[in-house]
Amino acid sequence: MTTSNAITILVVEDNTQTRQTLKNELEDAGMVVIEAHNAADALLALDADPSVEAVVTDIHFESGIDGLTLTRLVKSLLPDLPIMIASGDPGAALPDLPPGCRYLAKPFECSQVVAEMRAL
Repeated sequence: MTTSNAITILVVEDNTQTRQTLKNELEDAGMVVIEAHNAADALLALDADPSVEAVVTDIHFESGIDGLTLTRLVKSLLPDLPIMIASGDPGAALPDLPPGCRYLAKPFECSQVVAEMRAL
């Protein structure tokens, strides 16, 4: 159930099960979720829906541009939009993230994402 003051979040994840689990948890917490399977879909979703208030993205996708490139593109268009970047690669060296971006290590509890989104 959502309310009129619900946060609208774009979840970008190519793993359907992970994306659906996160979507369900965020919606259960009263948030509105828009789903994207990859970076290209995410950019289309952001263009189509200006109500998006935050993005949660995977760092790696099976094809197309990766999550870091997506983050840089989104920040160039919407510099104030908060973005959480998730990675399941514990050895990944992340470059300096743009302001307003946070890193989230997989596996994570969906409650971590909910808490981060509520802190916006």
